[in-house]
Amino acid sequence: MEEIERQTRDYLRALYGLGTPSVEILPVQNLPAVLAFARLQRWIVEGPDGGHGLSPLGVKEIADNAQTS
Repeated sequence: MEEIERQTRDYLRALYGLGTPSVEILPVQNLPAVLAFARLQRWIVEGPDGGHGLSPLGVKEIADNAQTS
């Protein structure tokens, strides 16, 4: 579980321009597991069109994590 949690944080940071560039990180991620974990933690929400966005909790998570990285 720790690996998926790390991958999820890396994925979210990459999407928002923090940390490793997304072109390097996205091809190696297990995207279904990452999205499921992010939903479970309530770090992302799904829009009516099926897209994803960060929840306020997700913003806080990647902001807090970016400061400690």
